[in-house]
Parts: sequence; C-alpha cells; structure tokens
Amino acid sequence: MKKLLVGIAALSIGATANADVKFSGDTMLRYTNISNADGVKDSNSEGFKMWNNLMVDGNKGENLGYHLQLRHVDAFGSSLNVQPSAVDGAANPQENDLMYVQEANATVKVGENGAFTFGRSSLELNNGELVSKQPFQDTQVAFDGMRYVHDADWGRLGFAYSVAGDTGSATSKFRALSYTFKNMPSAISNLELHYVANNADSALAATTGTERVWVGLNAGGEAGMFDYVLDVENFTGKTQAGADMKAMMMHLELGLRFSAMDSRAYLVYHDDGATEDSAYDPLYYSKHKYSGRSDVLQWGNLNEIALGYTLKPMADSVAGVSYHMFKASSKDQNVTTQGGTTITTSSEDDLGSEIDLWYTQNFTSGLYLTAELTMFSPGDAFGTNDESVQRLMVETGFDF
Repeated sequence: MKKLLVGIAALSIGATANADVKFSGDTMLRYTNISNADGVKDSNSEGFKMWNNLMVDGNKGENLGYHLQLRHVDAFGSSLNVQPSAVDGAANPQENDLMYVQEANATVKVGENGAFTFGRSSLELNNGELVSKQPFQDTQVAFDGMRYVHDADWGRLGFAYSVAGDTGSATSKFRALSYTFKNMPSAISNLELHYVANNADSALAATTGTERVWVGLNAGGEAGMFDYVLDVENFTGKTQAGADMKAMMMHLELGLRFSAMDSRAYLVYHDDGATEDSAYDPLYYSKHKYSGRSDVLQWGNLNEIALGYTLKPMADSVAGVSYHMFKASSKDQNVTTQGGTTITTSSEDDLGSEIDLWYTQNFTSGLYLTAELTMFSPGDAFGTNDESVQRLMVETGFDF
C-alpha cells in the first residue's frame, strides 16, 4: 500500500463543528511457532506480531457520513515478516512498525434505503468464500472505488466498482453485483446471489492480463437440530494468451446441534472443481477460516473432507477439534501452498491430513485469549518434504 500515514492531522476531521464523531478500535498480540513449514525438515520460525486498529466514524446530519480505519502492524522477535494484502501483491510490500490507512470512505444516503460509499473500503461476498476482509492477515483486503447498497424489506441489493489495489492502473477493475433475499423461511434463512468480474492487468503478477468472472450463490438455514451452508461458484475466464479458464467450486457444511454445552458436530465437503483447462481462482477468500487452521494448503486445486466438533465448556468460552483429509481436485493442475511451495500432483494427488485443536476464552474485562494447536501430515504429493508441520498460535486482545 502507498497510503502511509504521514501525520496525525487526518484525525482533525473529527474536530470540525456540527459533526457527531465516534472513536473505537482494537489491539491484538499473536505468538506463532511453526515447525517444518511446508513439510521441509527444520524449516522453523517463531515470533510475535501486533496489530492496532483505530476507527473514526462520524456523520453530519442524517445523510452524510465518513469512516476512517488506521492500522498499525508490528512484527518482532523473529523472522516473521509483515505481509502485503491479497490485492496489493508482492509489488507493494509492507514495512514493519508503520501505520497505514486501511479504510477511508464517505457515505451519502439516497432516499430511505439507498447509500453510496466512495473511497477505500472492505467488502464481503459469499460468506467470505469469495471476497473477505481477511481479518487474520497482516494487511486486510480493501478496494479503492465506489459502492451502492439498497437495503429494503424485500432484500438487499449491492453494487461495487473498484480499482483492485494500489496499482495505479486504470485498467485493473473489480466489479461486483449481489442480491440478498429477506423474509425467507428458516430452512433457507440466508440466500445470496452474486456476479463478480475482475481483470487483473496489473493487480497481481501471477495473474497479469487475465479476465475472470465468478457467478455463484450462498445458501444456509436450519431445521430442528440440523443446519447447513452451501456455496457454489462457477468460475470462467481467459488468460492473456487467450486460453480458457473454467472450474466449478462447491463448499457444503452440514451441522448437528446439541443442547449439552451448546455443542455442534459438523461435516464439511469442499471441491474446487479444477479441470484440465485451469485451477479454480479463489480470489480474496478468508484463508484461515477454511481448509484447516495450519495455513498450509489453500483453495485453487483442493478437495477436502472434514469432521469437526465444537462446544462451550464454560461461560464465554468455545473449544473445538477438527480432522481434515486433503487431495488435489484435479491431477492436471498443481497445488500451491500458502507458503508459496508448488506441489506437483500429476502422479500423486494425496495432499495429506490435518488435526486442529482450539480454545477461546472471553473475560468480563473485555480481554480475550485464543490458543490453536495444529498438525499437518503431508501426503504422497509432497514427495520427500514429508515432515509433519506443527503450528502453535496464542493470541490475545481487546476492543475499545
């Protein structure tokens, strides 16, 4: 990002007369210890990262509003680096211990139900499975452009038109249209349809010159003890050389809820639907939320079956365990780990398995504490890099 905070003068907007201003924020400290990253023996790292967010929200009258989010990122005590956001890419690396303008936008209300937003803001589509703010990342995903939302009793219609990142290119465009149904029965209480188009002439070096389109739906609901979430994405596009890209992603989660300790058992099936033409492009999905908490594998050419169980052993606490089995969605495409390692799956499609344990405790003071312990066991596709990947994460923080 090029939007560095060069002075605190930006906060003076809250001091102007005739405006209602609210300050809020949060702080978070995370310790991470990783052994044998991507299955490579003795590829270890550990250290701390700290994030501080300051939000300024205000309005002038009933029809004008603004939002500002300043984000400070600090990595210390290890070789852990501050990572760029998904939209900015490696061409715009973040520097340590600086404060950035993460979001800065103004909103103009139109009638009783409509609102235009201009500037830099975040966006979520398809339950975070297509576009997410990516709260677990160092630099969260945000877009420069405009957005219109019409929120009525019958549904919520949204449109976004943005430059996808700080590339300075007028040809790198992101367009999204979504509609969320309202007043639905409990069996299908959530239903969203969306269309997203993005040409990446300069947004990401790995996809330079591509044109991509996603058309999909997100549905969810409950019936008695059962609940479900279903996400489907039809992905098409062309590379700069004119080659076709196509894939059909499906993500299904089935849950069974119990009254004892408010527990829930669930089954997850995910397939990226990669073909001989191309892998699936997961765009800006929430990486840590899906495909295991070890952050080894990522969507694109992934097939996953997972079983999990969560419960609340004490007040204001959540504990969970999950087991994941992975393989390549198509042997015609490679797999890239979150660490950047390319896994060739033409002869072996077994990517391995993973077990995750986690616990979160919220305290009356507002402080929270989260611990995660994961172990990823590489499959045959990893070849000689077959060492188990262990990851320990401890995180604490609070809002204000």
